[in-house]
Amino acid sequence: MLKLNEKNILNHKAEKILDCLSLNARINYSEISKKLGLSRQVVKYQQDMLEEKRIIEGYYAIFNIFKLGFLYHRILFRLRNVSAEKEANILDYFANHKNIGWVCQLDGHLDLAIAVWTRSIVEFEKVLHQSLSQIGEFIEEKHISIATEIHHLKHKFLLGKKNLDELVVNGEIESPHIDDLDFNILGILATNPRKSYTDISKELQIKPKVVNYRIHTLIEKGIILGFNVKLNHRALGYTHHKVYLNLVNIQEPGFSNLIHYLKDLTNTIYITKPLGMADLEFELMVKTNEEFHITMKDLTPKADDTAGPTGSLVALDYNDSRDEAQNAVTNSNQTLTAGAGDNVEQLTNAILASGRRVVRGDAETAVLGDRVIVDNSAGAVTISLPDPDTAYAYTGGAVDFEPVAGDLYSVNSLTIGRNGKTIMGSATDFVMNSLNADNKKVRATWDAVADDWTISVLSIVGAP
Repeated sequence: MLKLNEKNILNHKAEKILDCLSLNARINYSEISKKLGLSRQVVKYQQDMLEEKRIIEGYYAIFNIFKLGFLYHRILFRLRNVSAEKEANILDYFANHKNIGWVCQLDGHLDLAIAVWTRSIVEFEKVLHQSLSQIGEFIEEKHISIATEIHHLKHKFLLGKKNLDELVVNGEIESPHIDDLDFNILGILATNPRKSYTDISKELQIKPKVVNYRIHTLIEKGIILGFNVKLNHRALGYTHHKVYLNLVNIQEPGFSNLIHYLKDLTNTIYITKPLGMADLEFELMVKTNEEFHITMKDLTPKADDTAGPTGSLVALDYNDSRDEAQNAVTNSNQTLTAGAGDNVEQLTNAILASGRRVVRGDAETAVLGDRVIVDNSAGAVTISLPDPDTAYAYTGGAVDFEPVAGDLYSVNSLTIGRNGKTIMGSATDFVMNSLNADNKKVRATWDAVADDWTISVLSIVGAP
């Protein structure tokens, strides 16, 4: 059986397994077995026991929320006149708010921190005002900060060995160029990062190779950064400290040197570049207050003349700690599918609108998700549909066709090539003609079950 010794320290096998899972939580038993020189059975037994004893509280995905189109705000509160029951109600309100990624109770001069994801400052203002209308009477003090870069560091404190591996959330805010299937996969990974490709494919009723392709594409796009293990630091005898540094000098190279020094510490788990409450934030796992004070004392000379006044808080407990991935995906889905109607159609409309290209004359092959702007004023245009097999198409995947001006017939025709498949059961290309000259926009939608394309009119209904 998995045992803790008198000092509440894991056995060495368990420590090394947790080290393998840090920043790489999808690693399987066989890979850990090969890496550590242990049998697969031993690895599985140890990991199962870590989960059973709640030392491993779960796993979470690390997504670059900036690439999903979100700003990352934090609000810290000092509360007043709050009973235990009211505090529980406040925590519950934030935990269930669709824009809030995590809630953290604190020990220090502040009591509560929340992370808020919004697509704009205006949306953030609405969330803030909603929150204040709910709990404003209990707020003594509040501080607002925006995170511009978050470093997820490997859990070096487990083995006490230096390691500079990290996953970094940063970059410009982007509109997500991903579709309904991608969002579904992200949602599953956010809920259960260790779910196999086979199980994901069964849930979504698609082939495992499609899941594999989509996940690797999301990784290449920098949307999926990695997966981490969520540890019960209290069960391991650690205290989680969050430190806010106000710097005297944030010029280079001093600022970068300070960040490098913090990365090099074996007990640092996160580093955040903020705008607002502080100039730099970092988080530590320590066994004792003495260890924390020694770390802070050593920081001053290492930082040279960079560091100014500091403040620190103890993170008591995270409600859905670091599960921002699930909230971000949920938020993206809600934003793209706002309003009534079919989910796939709503998502496709939103995504197609981000990619426009004009096709004139020469034959081309469309890409799944294209919004093709057709210019047939100078001659007939032929555009072939994508090959669903090589494009890893799924039911609901679509291509839109619309004219630069006028309609898709005018004097010259538009031919939609079937590319080896059938269109509405016919083994011939679809030609826009005078019968549907009033149609302003059409969509070709793939049906993977029927192995067939359908053509639908998205503007004025004509007779296809």
